[in-house]
Amino acid sequence: MTKIFLNKTPLSTFIFFCIFYSSHVLSEEGILPTPDYSGDFMNRSTLTGDWGGVRQNLAENGLHLDFRVVTTYQNLFEGGIKEHDGVVSTQDLSLQLDTGKAGLWPGGLLKLRVESRVGDYITSAHTGGLSPVNNDALSPNDSDNVNDETIGLTELMFTQFLSPQFGIFGGLLNTLDGDENELAGSPRSDSHFMNSSFLLSTVEFRSVPSVTLGGGMIFIPNDWIMGSIVAFDTEESATHDPFETDRGTTIATEWKFKYDISNLPGAQTYGVLYAFNNEFTKFNNDPRSTLTGLIRGKGIAKESSSWAFYHNAHQYLQWDDGRGWGIFTRFGIADRESNPIDWSAAAGISGNGIFNARPNDTFGLGVYHLELTESPLFRFLDLSEENGAELWYNAEVTSWFHVTADLQIIDTAIDDPGFGIIPPGFTSISLPESKTAWIFGLRTEIKF
Repeated sequence: MTKIFLNKTPLSTFIFFCIFYSSHVLSEEGILPTPDYSGDFMNRSTLTGDWGGVRQNLAENGLHLDFRVVTTYQNLFEGGIKEHDGVVSTQDLSLQLDTGKAGLWPGGLLKLRVESRVGDYITSAHTGGLSPVNNDALSPNDSDNVNDETIGLTELMFTQFLSPQFGIFGGLLNTLDGDENELAGSPRSDSHFMNSSFLLSTVEFRSVPSVTLGGGMIFIPNDWIMGSIVAFDTEESATHDPFETDRGTTIATEWKFKYDISNLPGAQTYGVLYAFNNEFTKFNNDPRSTLTGLIRGKGIAKESSSWAFYHNAHQYLQWDDGRGWGIFTRFGIADRESNPIDWSAAAGISGNGIFNARPNDTFGLGVYHLELTESPLFRFLDLSEENGAELWYNAEVTSWFHVTADLQIIDTAIDDPGFGIIPPGFTSISLPESKTAWIFGLRTEIKF
């Protein structure tokens, strides 16, 4: 049996050092801002309020309990493979403990999250597109229960800041807060776009699971720069035992740089991913040899590593005390040997409070492009690039209840509707009616 030592120092001593050191270098009482749960039914921040003062008292002492439900109706009313509509609801229960406010020790933060999903949603099998049209419906990411009820522990992470500029973290990580763009949103957002291509660079899907075991470091050298370096399992663990994964490791780093131009806020985010010790499908295969190999039982050629780079930016063009609008961009490029998407891009405008009578409403309009890898296999399947557009408006009914109306138009990667080399015996294969899919959506978010 191999024994692991940390400079021959017991782990308990190391933990004591972290706590002792952080108590001397952190001057802040806590990490999390204290939310205000007070107010009457129409004006408080959550539906259930402060629970007679109990919830507010817990928050002031470092314990945050939050629950939200997002329900989305979408209707594929034109084009795609098959017209379809469905309603899906996702539930998100989160608990956060700020050790500083709790009177334990400064600089610590424990996060726990449980997510579930019920209902029926529109998938690529309906649209014929590559980019998911409802990113929220992907959580929890349970490949065994697509379009079925599922529940999972999706985060159990501890962070310890050793100084205001440096922290370490580890545990069951949830990656949905990464690649965040203030105007376009992130995979965690439910008040921005619905289509995944606007919420992150889709080249990341290949090597970044939504839930995984891992750990890393946080760097905040000043108010304008923030970065992280993290290592995690490449295999998805949203509804599976994270200790039974065996499909490689991903090393990731992401850095955000904030700035002002003539008092107009903006930011640039850069990220690099490298995954190794895995088996990624090789996409530059000759389809003739691939099909022949499958018939002979040889399988599809694999790559052991994959990489990707992504960037997002936003710049406000009008800004006044937290209200304004601006432009955003996203771009990602990946290893064409192991990633089906060669590069992806998105751009658009978004903002909030443009109407004085509706200060907390938000809106957005954007277009995206997915360029598939130059692969003989994709040419054989008659697949090429995909383009899409989305328009949405998010209205605040109360602080705890928001409604979003959404329209998406997707020019899918299928070049020739009704195409296909149909193998013998597959006479009932579904073929697309039109390569352009039109999807209407209506989303509600309730914070309890």
